[in-house]
Amino acid sequence: MHAGIRALILAGLAWLFAPLPLHAGEFEHNWLEVGYASLESDDARRASGASGRINLELPEDHWLVLEHDQLSRSVDGDTLSSGHDYSRFAVGAGHYATDEGMWIMELGMARSSDELLGTDYGLSAGAGIRTRISPRFELGGGLYWSGVARHDPDEDESFLRVHGILDVTDRVALSGLYEHLDDGFQWRVGLRAGF
Repeated sequence: MHAGIRALILAGLAWLFAPLPLHAGEFEHNWLEVGYASLESDDARRASGASGRINLELPEDHWLVLEHDQLSRSVDGDTLSSGHDYSRFAVGAGHYATDEGMWIMELGMARSSDELLGTDYGLSAGAGIRTRISPRFELGGGLYWSGVARHDPDEDESFLRVHGILDVTDRVALSGLYEHLDDGFQWRVGLRAGF
């Protein structure tokens, strides 16, 4: 392996595992995230567009979370004017299982709206884990259920969620999220700012 490539790899690993002063084993609960989301069903229905999430810290490892996806439906590669929105508001709680790992639970409401299929509301619940793989990288996931499905507001859905957060600085991070749904999948990429 070329010496320059080796030095670049070692520098990247040193940066990834370098400590961040505000993240000494703690998870950030106050942040705003903006990004891009893509949703695809098993029957090739697609929607993509803007995604936003905000998380507000409450006392003793509790938080409020609001996430909203405002997507445009696409059929056979053509973008239609019809919109497809999904929102979720929840209260979450966490318990540190280790210094770097936390069990999480969330309970709230979800809203799914499609200009062609209508709008409905339902309960939302989930449980999972968050863990710090390194001082700059968080990995987590969990099982969730929603009383309204993203593709069809008249149905419910369960899904597996996996996320990764890469801290660029102590207040800015890159985020990625993948959700395996009952009838498809959704992914999001975003930029997160702590406050």
